[in-house]
Amino acid sequence: MADAVDVAGRAEARLGVARLAVGVAQGVVFLGLHHAQEGKTWPATDGPAFAAIAMAAFFTPLVIIVGLGHMRRATLLAWTLGVAGLAAGLGAYAVANSVRQYENSDPALVPDFPVWAAMAAFVFIGHRLIAPADARRRWLAPYPDYFDVGWLGAAQLALALVFTMVFWFLLKLGAALFNLIGLHGFETAITTDWFYFPATTFAFAAGLHLADVRVGLTRGVRTIGLFLLSWLLPLMSLIAVGFLAALPITGLAPLWASKMATAVLLWSLAALIILANATYRDGEGERVAPAFRWIVRVTAIALVPLAVVAAVGLWLRVHQHGLTPERIVAGACVLVALVYAVGYAAAAVLPGRWMRRLETTNVAAAFLILGLIVALFSPIADPRPIAVADQVSRLTRGVVAPGDFDFVFLRYRAGRAGLAALETLATQRGGPNAVVIAQDAARALESKNAYEAALTGTARFEPFPRGASLPEGLLAALQRDPTYYACRQAPCEVYRIALAGAGNAQYLVSMGFVVRVYSQAGGVWSMVGQVNGPICPAARQALRAGQAVSAPTAPSWKDVVAGGQRLVVIPLLEFHGCPTTASGAPGPSPMSPDPSPR
Repeated sequence: MADAVDVAGRAEARLGVARLAVGVAQGVVFLGLHHAQEGKTWPATDGPAFAAIAMAAFFTPLVIIVGLGHMRRATLLAWTLGVAGLAAGLGAYAVANSVRQYENSDPALVPDFPVWAAMAAFVFIGHRLIAPADARRRWLAPYPDYFDVGWLGAAQLALALVFTMVFWFLLKLGAALFNLIGLHGFETAITTDWFYFPATTFAFAAGLHLADVRVGLTRGVRTIGLFLLSWLLPLMSLIAVGFLAALPITGLAPLWASKMATAVLLWSLAALIILANATYRDGEGERVAPAFRWIVRVTAIALVPLAVVAAVGLWLRVHQHGLTPERIVAGACVLVALVYAVGYAAAAVLPGRWMRRLETTNVAAAFLILGLIVALFSPIADPRPIAVADQVSRLTRGVVAPGDFDFVFLRYRAGRAGLAALETLATQRGGPNAVVIAQDAARALESKNAYEAALTGTARFEPFPRGASLPEGLLAALQRDPTYYACRQAPCEVYRIALAGAGNAQYLVSMGFVVRVYSQAGGVWSMVGQVNGPICPAARQALRAGQAVSAPTAPSWKDVVAGGQRLVVIPLLEFHGCPTTASGAPGPSPMSPDPSPR
C-alpha cells in the first residue's frame, strides 16, 4: 500500500515538474517576443510571423498543461499540433489582412480581441470534446463525461486565474514591505521583464496543476458554482417570460427602434442556456427538484420565440443597411441560438426521460460552434470580404447615396478587402453617382486616420428663403471655413440677410453649433463675424422665411486701443432662454430637435 502511494506521489511530482516547465518556457517565449517588439527586431519586423508565434505561444502550452496526465500521448500530440497550427494560422491571417489605423502608426503585430476570444472558445470547447472521448477510446463519450470535464475545466481555469492574481498581490505586498525600510531592490526585481513574464506563466501553470491534482476541492468549487447558478435560473426565466408576454402589448416597433435588439436577445439566450445547463447538470434527474424541472422546461420553450425575434431583428437590419462583419458574426450566433432553441424545446415537449435531448443538442451545437469559428476567422468565410461586396453593391446600384455611405468602414475596418474596393471605386466612371463616389473614395484612400476619412462626404448647403441660390464665390469661401466638415455630415443652412450699414447682401451660415456671418467686399467673400449664442427654433423659422431684420448693437460696449492696436471686446454670452410662446410657456430649447420638415 505504501509503495503504491509512493509511486503515485512520484508520478504526481513528475507531472507537476513537467507542467511548470511548460509554463516557464511559455514565459520565456513571451519575454523574447516582448524584447523583439521593443528592439524592433525579427519577428517584430514581420507582423504575420509575430502574430502567429504569439498566438501559438499563448494557446499551445495551455493545451499541453491541461492535457498532460489526461490524454494518451498520441492524442495529446495531435491535438497540440492542431491547436498550434490553427492559432498560428488565424493570427497570421488576421494581421496580414489588417490595415494601419493612423498614417504614422506601426503595423499591427497581434490580432484584435475577437480573434483571441474565438480561439480561446475553440480550445476550450475542443478540449472538452476530445479529452472524454480519448479517455473512453471512442469517437463520442457519454454525456456525463462531457459535463464533468467541461464544468470541471471551467472551475480549474477560474481557480488558476485567482491563484495568479493572489500570487502577484503577495509579491506587490512584499515589495511594499521592503520599501518601508528603504530596500527597493525587491520591487525592482519583480517588475523587470525577465521576471514578470516567466513568473506569471509559472504561477498560472502551478494554479492549473494544483487545481487538477486536488480535484476533490475543485469539484467542490464546481458544485457550489452550479448550485448558485441554478438558483438564478428562476429569475432569468421569469424575466424572459415577462418580456415575451409584454411584446404583444408594446409591439415590436420599440424593439426595432432600440437598434440593439439582436445583441441583447443573444446575450439573454446565452444566459438562459448556461443557467439551464447548470440546473440540468449531467442529466441525473433525481438531483433536480420537481419545481426546477418545470422551470427548465419553460425556459427551453421560451428560447424559441426569443431566438426567432433575434433572427427577425437581424434580418431587418441587414435588409435596411446591408451586411457588416458584425452582422455576419451575429448571424452565426443566431444560427447557434436557433439550434439550441429547437433542440431544447424538443427536449421539453417530446416524451421520454426529462430533457434528455438537451444532451444531444449540446454536443451538436459544440461541433457547430467549432466549425463556425474556423470558417469566420479564416479565408473560408471571412466576414469582411462578404460585407464589403454587399456594401459596395448597394452603393454602386444607387441603394445608398454617396453622402450616406460609410467609407470609413472600407478604409479602416474591412481589412485588405476594403482597401481593394476603395481603389476600384476611386477609378470607376460608370453607374449612378460615379463621379461623386470616385471623389469620396479617393479622399478616403488619402486620409490619415478614421476621423479624417469620416469627413469624406460631399458638403451640402441648403439656401433660404427656399428657391434661392448661393453665389459661386460664397461656396468657395465656405469650403475654406474651418468647420466646413460639419456640412458633410448634414446639410448646412444658409440664410440671406441684410444688416444695417452693409452695402452688400450678407449670409448667416449655420455649421453645426457654429453660426458664421459672411459678407462680400471687393468681389471677395469672407467671414466677417459669428453669432454669439444659440439660435432658438422660432428665430430659425424666421431666418428660413427671410423675416430677419437688423437691430442696433448695445451701446455700452467699447473697444480698447492700446499701443496703436484696437482690442475688440466681445461681451460674454448671456442667454436667458428662448422667447415664451403665446400661452406664456417657455419656448422650445435651441438644442431640441427641429420639428419642421426638412
